[in-house]
Amino acid sequence: MPGAEAKIEAPAAGDPLLDLLDGSVADVVGKLTSVSALGLDQLEAAEKDGKTRKGVLTGLTEERLRRASFQPTAEQIAELQQMSEEKLQEMEDGATADGYLRAIAAIAAERARRAAEGDNA
Repeated sequence: MPGAEAKIEAPAAGDPLLDLLDGSVADVVGKLTSVSALGLDQLEAAEKDGKTRKGVLTGLTEERLRRASFQPTAEQIAELQQMSEEKLQEMEDGATADGYLRAIAAIAAERARRAAEGDNA
């Protein structure tokens, strides 16, 4: 059906991602920054199928919101300006995989600046 969202499945038994949910709420939430966007979805599905801890579900939502609201600092922009195109591409690939849309926007802005200035560091 067009427009229908695919149901995200919990990780398979034995998946190391699933082991994260064995920890306390604080442990789980503390490790969410290192989990990919798909991993966050999978953890949410697994948590809803299991313990349904409000603190874990809230932590997942807060991590998604944190990623969506990323705004680069002046220092981060300066670092982007010093990166080679290869390093920018590597960073963009990682940001895409992890769902960091604001980071991708910052990279796109840096590429636009370089194009406007004829600078392809």
